Amino acid sequence: MRIQSLNQRDDAKKDDGSAVIELSGLELIALNNILSKVSKEAECRSEMLLKMTRVVHTANSIVQHGSLDKIDFHKMEELA
Repeated sequence: MRIQSLNQRDDAKKDDGSAVIELSGLELIALNNILSKVSKEAECRSEMLLKMTRVVHTANSIVQHGSLDKIDFHKMEELA
């Protein structure tokens, strides 16, 4: 994992801050697995958690397979 850039949070400007992070393929797989497990087990499925899980799952599928398949779309429906 490599941090490419960071923007510090600024409460006065109501800026949440942000980071650009580069992940290796294995790190992306690990993050996908963690988010998938947490989103399934979470008592309160927040919209932010679901969005993160969908985005990471999509990135993981494209990096691993080069595209999305029927299984990926089914997974996205589960997270909707």
